[in-house]
Amino acid sequence: MTNKFCDKCGSPLTMDATPYCSVCNFESSQSGEAVQLEPTKTELLPPDEIVQAEPLEYAAAEGDSGDGLPDPDSPPWSVPGAIGVWLFSVAAIFVLPILVVGIMLGLRSASGEGLPLTADGMQKLLLSPPYILGQVAATYPAHLLTLAVCWLVVTGFNKRPFLDALGWEWQGPPLLIKAALVPSVCIGVFAIAVILDKILPNSNDTTFEQIINSSAQVRYALAALAVFSAPFVEEFVYRGVLFGALRKRVGAPASIIVVTLLFWGVHVPQYFRAWAGLASLLVLSFILTLIRAATKSIKPCVAIHLLFNAVQALVLVTRAGK
Repeated sequence: MTNKFCDKCGSPLTMDATPYCSVCNFESSQSGEAVQLEPTKTELLPPDEIVQAEPLEYAAAEGDSGDGLPDPDSPPWSVPGAIGVWLFSVAAIFVLPILVVGIMLGLRSASGEGLPLTADGMQKLLLSPPYILGQVAATYPAHLLTLAVCWLVVTGFNKRPFLDALGWEWQGPPLLIKAALVPSVCIGVFAIAVILDKILPNSNDTTFEQIINSSAQVRYALAALAVFSAPFVEEFVYRGVLFGALRKRVGAPASIIVVTLLFWGVHVPQYFRAWAGLASLLVLSFILTLIRAATKSIKPCVAIHLLFNAVQALVLVTRAGK
């Protein structure tokens, strides 16, 4: 390759065919005249117009907090999507036990035992320990399915971090204050429950009482469900998916009211006529939702819910059936 020089600026050229000056954008013609090339798409900007690229950083767009984490109060999922998750969770805990009972009745009929012909006989069969245990056991897959639906909606099919999007990070007070808050809230709710029990009527003839009095196996299954599953799945649905979507659309006050009532309402059938217990549950639901609104985190809600259920589970497994 022969060396040539630009006819205009004198810069060295290293191209034999159609030599092009990379400094002044001129091409030396065969006759020695300087000919300017047409600007190309790859033409360099003048030095005084070159802008240095900034380092890439996480953009705090809508749905993101300033610290690079998703904002749980402005989640990417919609209110209809959140309501869909809630409806699925409610349907799952009601439909799956019915399916399990139907399968058990079908197996009983196929075995030749036959089914009761009267309503009283059927009710007595359904309230027998094996059938109650089957209904309680069906709640476990119901919770797993609900958790799967939560994950799909929250992550957008694995596009976002699940716990961060729900608001798992609990920032703010020191660790000691956080650790003291959890048992303090539980003690306060239990104290309110004692007061309400003296004021409001409380019936022992509830669906829940019939369930826990059926057998020790049922009580152990319920205790495990209350500690290892319910606090997480219920908080993910109510204070996580639902509250975040509602908070973004209608604000904190309305969201607190709606989530509090929805969580309380889904528990009414099993505690119906136990008015003191229902009132205590309403207080617990309100406090949990209020804490979620104040901390922007579901972690304290899960911790309080878990400790509250653990105390009740301990009482449950130590009581004797009637």
